[in-house]
Amino acid sequence: MNDKYLKESIDVLNRDFGSPLVTLEDTIKAHKLKKEGGAGSGRPTKDGSAKDIEKKAMKAADDANAKMDAAEKKMTKEELLTKIAELTEELKQYN
Repeated sequence: MNDKYLKESIDVLNRDFGSPLVTLEDTIKAHKLKKEGGAGSGRPTKDGSAKDIEKKAMKAADDANAKMDAAEKKMTKEELLTKIAELTEELKQYN
């Protein structure tokens, strides 16, 4: 148990030149992320396991959803530009 804390203490000292020291806030934030299941928490999945396949499928679905959202925003923007052009032409008729 003491070896774990000693290793963590040494890891704090191994940092790039000029990078700030770890603060108490940084430590609390990292602990909360690890406790809440954030990045770096838990045991990594083995390649080809059911959990690994599920994670890859979820990532693919999330990527596809993000791509569709971006396409919808772009389409909406194009539609707005078309509508602005139509209204501009209509205004020109009154002048």
